Amino acid sequence: MNTRFDRTLGAFLGCGIGDAMGAPTETRPNYLIKKDIGNGDYVFDYTEPLKTTLIAECPSALRKGICTDDLSVSILSALAFLEEGKITKEAAEKAVLEWTKYDEYFIPHSGPSTREAIARMVGYYALENNRPYVPDDGKHGSYEMGKTSTNGAGMKAFVAGVFNPENVDKAIDDLIVYASVTHPNRIALSAGAAVAAATAIAMKENSTLDEVIDAGFYGAKEGFARASKLYPSVPGSDVVERMKMAISIGLKYSDDFDRCIQEMNDLIGLGIRATEAIPSAFGFLVAAQGDVLKAVHLAVNAGDDTDTVGAIAGAMAGAYRGFSGIENGQYHLDLLTDVNGFAIYDVAKRVSELEV
Repeated sequence: MNTRFDRTLGAFLGCGIGDAMGAPTETRPNYLIKKDIGNGDYVFDYTEPLKTTLIAECPSALRKGICTDDLSVSILSALAFLEEGKITKEAAEKAVLEWTKYDEYFIPHSGPSTREAIARMVGYYALENNRPYVPDDGKHGSYEMGKTSTNGAGMKAFVAGVFNPENVDKAIDDLIVYASVTHPNRIALSAGAAVAAATAIAMKENSTLDEVIDAGFYGAKEGFARASKLYPSVPGSDVVERMKMAISIGLKYSDDFDRCIQEMNDLIGLGIRATEAIPSAFGFLVAAQGDVLKAVHLAVNAGDDTDTVGAIAGAMAGAYRGFSGIENGQYHLDLLTDVNGFAIYDVAKRVSELEV
């Protein structure tokens, strides 16, 4: 297995591990994760989703190892881009519409920004008595765009990174094309570009964690600047500054699991806002020193949007360490492939064979 394939597969699998381990713990605070799911301890493996989780909205999804929108949207997007031969807006839209056919993912896990995007695409309004934002109609206001400052751009951003190994600027540009379909917002795109850029550098043979983090900062800054030319100002904190805070927490408490997740909760947050989930994912990546399972375990036990934070941290760590660096990687690959039905190995192989 060559380096590019190893790291591409690592990114997709890392995303899936974080997504599937975090799905049952989503929306709970960390003390309830231990109480309700870990039998008094933290969660370090896949668990059966409880009927009080979001997954319960679709009973067929109540099975151990089920993923959410994080892996499913990413895989379907990659397949659409492979068919096109490159990342395009049209392929991104096609992937989102294809995703709506998967009830176990779409029904419980379609976020507010994605629902509005789908509404625009198919010509109906998903929100009752509420006109969805249309980015090119010339009549929108920044207060409308603020609703899309969520983490859906960041959750699938690693795909732009694996399609553009070592090419940070192309990864940022492709992320903006790709994620603007659902998140036409410069804060969300700044956060997404941080993940895309970090993943692109993580794909490099012998990359260092410092290089990955530096690329993340560059992506956040450049993503914000480039997206600002397309979309007006929206209220929200700065992704770069939030990343600095989260990374400092990860460095300070890398050897203290409890304190790391508590400080990340108290000071950064792990909710659906792009300025919470993505910085926290970087913080856990650093705390884990790039180890996929440790990064995922921190995320899925920290509470709130555990599946998405776990998926983002897992994808970046997976690109950095590769499939070969994931402990019991074949076990995770077999389980996630069997439960979710996506050909993760084959998709990663096809992506790794694209000319760049």
